[in-house]
Amino acid sequence: MNEQALGWFHCGRCGHLFQSPIDDDGRVCEKCGQNPSTFGEAPQPTKAPLPEKSTSAGVVETGLPQKRSVRKRRENPVVFKIVVAWLLLVMLFAIGARHFWQEDDRLGKQVRAPILPPNEIGDEERAILEDALPQCSQSLGGFLASSAPEQRNQYVWRPIRVAGKMARFYAMNPLLQVTPSDVKIIERRLLKLETGLAIVSEWEVVDGRKLDAVFLKEDGEWRLDWEQFIRYGDQPWPLFLAGNGSEVGEFRLMARLKLNDEKLRSDQLSIVLYSPRFGYPWDPGNASSEFLIPRNSADGRLLAAAFQARKSGKSPFDGSIKNSDPEEMIRIRARIRRQADNKGRVFTIEKVIACHWLAIDEPGVVPLSEEQAAKEEELIQNPAQPAPSEE
Repeated sequence: MNEQALGWFHCGRCGHLFQSPIDDDGRVCEKCGQNPSTFGEAPQPTKAPLPEKSTSAGVVETGLPQKRSVRKRRENPVVFKIVVAWLLLVMLFAIGARHFWQEDDRLGKQVRAPILPPNEIGDEERAILEDALPQCSQSLGGFLASSAPEQRNQYVWRPIRVAGKMARFYAMNPLLQVTPSDVKIIERRLLKLETGLAIVSEWEVVDGRKLDAVFLKEDGEWRLDWEQFIRYGDQPWPLFLAGNGSEVGEFRLMARLKLNDEKLRSDQLSIVLYSPRFGYPWDPGNASSEFLIPRNSADGRLLAAAFQARKSGKSPFDGSIKNSDPEEMIRIRARIRRQADNKGRVFTIEKVIACHWLAIDEPGVVPLSEEQAAKEEELIQNPAQPAPSEE
């Protein structure tokens, strides 16, 4: 029997040394039972041993590696409450701001009337009015809806300047009670003043009252001329006439010329003053005592021009605005003094500031010249005779 030559071989798979016939092409490793040759094959990665898992019974189990559990961070309840409170505060602020804007817009809509007819105004003027009237309505509506002077102050022109006047006025006079939804606009006009543009308007209340309102622009907003609107005076006119309060005061009144006395006093204007009820300009109330103003004085020439304009159907500034004043009366703003003598109380006009009620010092009309005043005085003294009729 032929003995085969044996040789030592190294298993390239498990690393075992073993003997096998040299000529045996199908040799296998004695230990792993596989072909020991790894020529031409990629090296096999060694696998890490599976982790052992111990059960409660003490039996060790092996298996796939388990995902490591991550402990969740516990939220801080104090921080959570702060965040929630902050979010609620922001939401409340947003809701409050929205309510304020809606309320402001609502007040404007309450007194906003449909678009008025053109009324023979130019395109430029109409464009300015259409842009400004909604804001004017908001100012008037906010003013009327406010229940305290300090609240109304935010809607008026030059609020810092009139704050003290408002405090004094409402200390002696009740607040105006008008529901904004009961007001509608019936007349408006754009005025071009030396100080800028102004919007003159007339509003009607459902109970029949008429309200004059003038709006002037300040810091990009149309605001109510409060002094004109409430006809501001340093003190109530009836109290001043009765002898109470300061001896000198500024007042917004209506004036009427006493025509019956012209022939007797051709060198003087004889006028009486009225303080009509608020909202009822056609009802002037009781007349004051007579005031005499030299016709050729600065005040006399200014008043004469205003009465002439009123007689011809015109009003201050542009002469086109309509109002409900009695036809024979004009508006004046004057400084008046009260004096006491052995005959009683005597009143004199120290200065006619303007022939309107606006809170500006522009006179509103062009005074007569000295020559015009002298000619008017001459006509009163020697009225022209009618021309004889032709036969």
